[in-house]
Amino acid sequence: MTERTVAVGFLHPEPLGRPIRAGDPRTLGRPSTALLRDAIERNDVATARALLEYLPHEEKFVYDLNRDDAWAWMTYVADRWGEERIFELNWLVFTAVAGREGRRRLRALPVDEQVALVAEMMRGHRSGPRDAGSVQVVEEPDRFVMSFDPCGSGGRQRRGDPVDGTAARTEPPFNYGVTKRAYDWSWNRAGVCYYCTHCAIYDEMVGIAEYGTP
Repeated sequence: MTERTVAVGFLHPEPLGRPIRAGDPRTLGRPSTALLRDAIERNDVATARALLEYLPHEEKFVYDLNRDDAWAWMTYVADRWGEERIFELNWLVFTAVAGREGRRRLRALPVDEQVALVAEMMRGHRSGPRDAGSVQVVEEPDRFVMSFDPCGSGGRQRRGDPVDGTAARTEPPFNYGVTKRAYDWSWNRAGVCYYCTHCAIYDEMVGIAEYGTP
């Protein structure tokens, strides 16, 4: 059997509650997208469909873990040094060179390309029900309105994860923190999860400081 025609199999470990790709160890390191392309080219509909259904799980684990890690670190900082430090932490990160360059490139695009790029980002952000990457974009006379219910990070964390069957991150065993007071960097509200405050800081405050608009 050649590498291009390798059989793709899946295991379903009960503790995970989701499939993992299995098969010949020589092919486990091949990208699933490459196997999907191979299946399409040889008209193997069943394998292509199985890989399409599996791919979101493959991307989800590390993506979600990184977001949970970020909220956990913010909770640690708040508990150890005070939640006011959350603003300083985010500001330091988002005004670094990489953050500035990303904002510069985005603002250099025409509006329609900015909308397309941000929609791409939010689809990749796994927004919408069950991490499907669904985003609603509506053009109004003076703006574009983009909605996602929920977003794929803070929204999933606050509500709990129906795909993985895990609890809201404010509940045990996570117990991640929320603002105890209202701050300008928490939309002047208490009870905002520390992770979500990065949206107010990055998407609004940093842009205003650098360009005069969010």
